[in-house]
Amino acid sequence: KICEFMTYSAREAFKRLRTNAMISLGEKAEKDTIVIGVTSAQPGEGKSTIAINLAYTLAELGKSVILLDCDLRRPSIHVKMGFSQAPGLTEVLNGVENLKDTVKHYQSSTNNVWFDLITAGDFPENPSEILGSRDFLQLLDVARSAYDMVIMDLPPVNAVIDAAVVSKLTDGLLLVIRENHC
Repeated sequence: KICEFMTYSAREAFKRLRTNAMISLGEKAEKDTIVIGVTSAQPGEGKSTIAINLAYTLAELGKSVILLDCDLRRPSIHVKMGFSQAPGLTEVLNGVENLKDTVKHYQSSTNNVWFDLITAGDFPENPSEILGSRDFLQLLDVARSAYDMVIMDLPPVNAVIDAAVVSKLTDGLLLVIRENHC
């Protein structure tokens, strides 16, 4: 669910998360483009929902934001946001699609909040190698130059190595843990 359709208290919780993330990044958040990764320990803990709503609440501040679905094994951003899975990140990194042709635009139906996103694309054979590639680093450099904030939805850290590979490229990493979930 996206913030604009949540209860007041749920929206406030996401604004609190946004504020805490910005405070923890300190002065860097005021000057540079920020890259934040969102991961979880296990699948099903809500990391994609958190990533979407973090992007939304940052866009509410007037920041230019892009959300990247880097969970190439179990992508869900496209479903939650109502877009097609491909073309997306995989196609760009494999040289099949142009980056500008894969950027999708989300516009709030209730206010003037918007952000861009790139869905995961088709399932690759080698997700961790793709995310650790020079091409991914170049894509991230392009995103840094075009946006104030880059949010990456990463796979769970206990399931696969992908989030660890990408984490060194972030300015901050949010670890989502579902309450009362084993």
